[in-house]
Amino acid sequence: MSAAVRSRRAWMLQLAALCALQACQQGTPQPAAPPSTPQRIASQTIFSDEVLWSLGPSTQSRVIAVSRLADDPGYSSVAGKWPPRVARSPLTSEALLASEADLVFVADFTAVETRELLARSGVATVTLTGFSGFEDWRTNVVTLAQAVGEADAGRALVERFDTELAAKSAAAAADGPTVVSWAAGNVAGRGTTFDDVAQAAGLRNLAGDQGIVGHKPVTVEQLVAWNPQMLVVPCEGGQDCDAVAARIAEQPGIAATRAAADAAILAVPTRILYSSGWAMLEAVTVLRRRDGAAPP
Repeated sequence: MSAAVRSRRAWMLQLAALCALQACQQGTPQPAAPPSTPQRIASQTIFSDEVLWSLGPSTQSRVIAVSRLADDPGYSSVAGKWPPRVARSPLTSEALLASEADLVFVADFTAVETRELLARSGVATVTLTGFSGFEDWRTNVVTLAQAVGEADAGRALVERFDTELAAKSAAAAADGPTVVSWAAGNVAGRGTTFDDVAQAAGLRNLAGDQGIVGHKPVTVEQLVAWNPQMLVVPCEGGQDCDAVAARIAEQPGIAATRAAADAAILAVPTRILYSSGWAMLEAVTVLRRRDGAAPP
């Protein structure tokens, strides 16, 4: 590393520290506007890791950093795809400042102090918001693509997603099989990716039908009272998903449900079940197959 680069990094870190000290005396800073065609793009969310890759070579060549989870096959759909030249940056403002990125993608769940420090330091930042289903995915893809100067590619990606979704989706039915997503005592109600996926698979999300919005805790007793025809549970990376489903089926209470009696407890890999990205389409296919419908 040259002396000039070291000096610049030291100056930027000093500036960041000064900004932090002054933060309590200033209003909430606004992020700098991104350049029309950013050349040094940093991603700090799995969502942006995936979409930046999907936008193609002209975007990929300008990415200098992705999130630490980009290579985790338990969560990322682009694990192993980003080349070694692209840094796997920790989610710290100091590291992002030192990278000299001219555009950083963060999310509304990124630490407030990190986002404020980036803004005070003059780093252009785009905050992606809402990760609760198909429409949020479309909105965030368009926002991201416009920010990197690839609006046409972003619209084409959304069109491709919608074409595949239409091909994979089953017709909605008021009397469709009931399903519950169950993880560590929590269920997924309306306004979740699972709700969109279940509907696209022709299933009725029983938690949503019961008025639950978002992810909420529910007792085993309540789950048994609902008596879903199908139960979806997460399967962590490296686990035998069939074995996970079998263990859940034997648990007290759950063993008495229709889902257990009909061998309709489905363990789905977390990368698919918890995706707010392209893998939501995989989830639709998985749920349709388990329902007995032949997936496209």
